[in-house]
Amino acid sequence: MSIIRPFSAHEISSLRTAIEQEGWKIKGIVENYFRYSIKKDNLLIFTIKIPVGLPVRLNIPFEVVNFQVSLSFRLWNLNQNTTKIILYFLKTLRDLALQTSIEHNFPLQGKERELVNLLNLIIPDMIDGESDNTWKSRIRVSLMNKREIFKEFDELKIKDIVEEIKKFSGLAPSFKQPWELKRGIPKIRTSETLFFSNDEVFDEFFVLEKGYFTYFKDLEYNKIFIRTLFESYTPYLLYHLFKEIETFKLEIFIQNWIRFSRMMLNSVIEIINSADINTSDLMVFNYAREIPRKDYVEEENNFSFTELYYESSIAKELYPIHNDLLNLPPTNFEVIESINYYTTAEQLIKN
Repeated sequence: MSIIRPFSAHEISSLRTAIEQEGWKIKGIVENYFRYSIKKDNLLIFTIKIPVGLPVRLNIPFEVVNFQVSLSFRLWNLNQNTTKIILYFLKTLRDLALQTSIEHNFPLQGKERELVNLLNLIIPDMIDGESDNTWKSRIRVSLMNKREIFKEFDELKIKDIVEEIKKFSGLAPSFKQPWELKRGIPKIRTSETLFFSNDEVFDEFFVLEKGYFTYFKDLEYNKIFIRTLFESYTPYLLYHLFKEIETFKLEIFIQNWIRFSRMMLNSVIEIINSADINTSDLMVFNYAREIPRKDYVEEENNFSFTELYYESSIAKELYPIHNDLLNLPPTNFEVIESINYYTTAEQLIKN
């Protein structure tokens, strides 16, 4: 029987040197596309990020959408075999990110000035050394503060997007909750978030927020926990920029982004299958309990959590995602808002 031997300080230092020599970094800042995390209890996380920008020169790291894949596993101990596993994943995941792309055709000609104006309106100034999560959180706050300007999108496009997701993705409006959000979400997000999922054992969700899209799919495979994810803070911007172009359909982009994310998951499974891995070197671990825990080296947890999870992790108070008064999973924001108003009024009357 294998004996758990937590990483020593020397082993962690040696691991970091070996990992960083392969081009990976521990800091989860916006432009670090190859990220790793180490816990002293032998848990490792490797995350690749594939950003998609626009074919124009900008002064900010603007992303129309970004795709991520996280791979997490726990070792019994560090030895020659497990070191080979680590180096194999570092190389193959990096190659996957560098050799994989998704084509976009944005009709930007003649709209460059309008694009810059929209970016100046929405995107805040970057702070040097700022983490990716903090950066996106500030963008989300900016979107929330500018929502009145983009209310046309919420009024006209949400229904089309909901119908398209239901039709092609195999995901339906759901009361099911992502494992990372079981404790709830910030109150302000409860009326602004729709969840689409299925009955699979592992989570697969499309999360539709006002001005923000997130999709992720989880899988536990050969004692390795995998997540593929995409997120976009640009629905308002894209709609505002291209709404007069009849052939531009945001729903088609969502379709392609979900397909690409699922393809990335299949690619990672192929990488695992091609590896010379003795699964007895790996531990079965409770991903929902272990991955969110702290005690990471330099406090850097680079797993591909949703931005909702990040906001929830720093919120002072969390609220249930779904109201008990709902008989069916909501398909629009108005239903949630009306029930929240009713609940608030009822509480005021009682007090």
